[in-house]
Amino acid sequence: MQTDVLDLESSGTYKFKVQARNSFGLSSYSNELELVIGFKPDKPSLPTTYVIDSNVVIEWLAPGDNGSPLTAYSILIVKHDSSFIEDKSLCDGSTAETIDTLKCTVPLSALTSTPFSLVFGDSVFAKVIAKNYYGESLESEPGNGAIIKLVPDSPINLRDNVEVTTA
Repeated sequence: MQTDVLDLESSGTYKFKVQARNSFGLSSYSNELELVIGFKPDKPSLPTTYVIDSNVVIEWLAPGDNGSPLTAYSILIVKHDSSFIEDKSLCDGSTAETIDTLKCTVPLSALTSTPFSLVFGDSVFAKVIAKNYYGESLESEPGNGAIIKLVPDSPINLRDNVEVTTA
């Protein structure tokens, strides 16, 4: 039996059929089998985070799909203790909008609350994992880390916060 190593490329379509041989001759060919070759997606590049008004926007570039369309993303956001978690209620990487736009917008108020508990001056880092039919990519490195800058609340009573001096 002869076997050759095939150098298959992702997103390539390959057709196979076989024929048996014995001392009496060759059989007819089998039915043709067509295969589309695909692999897990490439590792995404660093996502970008930036603050607009009272939101943090997380954006990323689509990695190579390796022959199978990207079907979802997991977006992991840093917590105050430097661990990362996914919260689909804030950034659902399986929605068509998120898959198409490659971004999600998260309210700062959510990031300064449990379970994230980020505070003024903390950086918001995110990691992205791409998914296709064949599985999940490696997770990206954390992005650039937008800094949380909160607008102060309005003063409750101006009179109590004013120092009066006379000359």
